[in-house]
Order: sequence, then C-alpha cells, then structure tokens
Amino acid sequence: MKSVLQYAGEDAGISVSVHADYADTVLDWEAMDAESFIAFGERLAREHGAIFRISGTSAVFVPYGKGVTGADLSAFTVTRSILLSATGFAPVTDRPRIKQKVETYYDLDKASRLAAQYASGDKVDADLQSGFSASSKDHADRRAKSGARKASRDKAEGSVVINGDATPQPGGKCILSGLRAGVDGTYTIKSVTDELSRSSGYTTSISLSEPQGKAGQDSR
Repeated sequence: MKSVLQYAGEDAGISVSVHADYADTVLDWEAMDAESFIAFGERLAREHGAIFRISGTSAVFVPYGKGVTGADLSAFTVTRSILLSATGFAPVTDRPRIKQKVETYYDLDKASRLAAQYASGDKVDADLQSGFSASSKDHADRRAKSGARKASRDKAEGSVVINGDATPQPGGKCILSGLRAGVDGTYTIKSVTDELSRSSGYTTSISLSEPQGKAGQDSR
C-alpha cells in the first residue's frame, strides 16, 4: 500500500505518509483508470476504512482517530461560547443502518462464489451487499469491515459552525457540551471546512457522524 500510494503521489507532485496499519498491506491488483490521484486515494481509503487527506503538497493515509505516528488525535470540545450555528442535526438516524456488510468474491480453488460478512453492531435486520465482487477473500474481508464501520459512522448527521479554529481534524472526536439535551455527546468528525470572508470573518464548519456514549439520548 505504501509503495503504491507514494508512486502514484509522485506523478501528482505530492508526498504521501502511510500509517503502519496499512503500509505493508499487499494489494492484489490496482490501476488508476481515469482516476485522479485524489479519487484514487479516496477509493483506497473507503475500501480499507481509512482517511485520506491532502494538505498542500503532503498527503496522509491513516485510520480514523489516528495520526501518522500512531498517536490518537486530540478531542475537540464545542460549547455555546464558541458556537455560531448548528444545522441539519440528527444525533441518531434511521437510515442508512445495517446489521452487517456483505462482500462476495470468487474462490478459484473451490470454483464457487463465496461471501464475507462483518457485523456493524447495530440491532436491525437489513444487510448491505456491494454490487461488485471483490477480487479475493482478503479484499472481501477488508471491504466488509470497512463498510460495516462506515455504517456505524453514518448513524448521525449534522454540522456545527464555530469561531475559526484549526484544531479539529477529520477522524478525530468532537464533544458537544451544553448545547441541548439529546444532542450533547461525543461524535466523530467527518470533515472540517475553514472559511474566511469579509462579512463573517474566520469560521470553521465541522461535519459530525458516529454518535457515541450518550449522544442522541434525551434524559428529560
């Protein structure tokens, strides 16, 4: 994985750092057919449950909540004192929710089509199966695991806009504190957008997912 991403990054003029969890992963076969380097990195990230992000001429390929060195990303807390707005917030959504992710592949030795499953931990009945088969059992296992974890992250949606701050990072934790019962709690940061304008000044928009702990629970 590390060699593939670094080789592809060279043509785009971008240096790539790959976390140790993925660096030695052997890929059966890969090709950038009509894909940009960004699209290629994002596709591999989806298949392996990682985050691929570019800043300037550097890119990183890391697990959710981790930095390239392996250390956990710092949690970021949002309180009323820095909050400007909160929009489209649903701490727990009904869809998409799945019981397990199913990926099929063709086993050459057994001459049959088999399936790999990975449970999401959600208490629903629906399974989600990809429309395209994986190239091997290892590939199917990685895609099933990544898909199940993505389903867990997608159980919440919404965004908060705060006074400009460069601290929050995609994949890290965001703690909403003192905003509203049923919304307060810990979430995973899906994306971060910084904006600078003459009318609003410096603001940061944080898109949230994956409610954890008591997030989405109203005790009133």
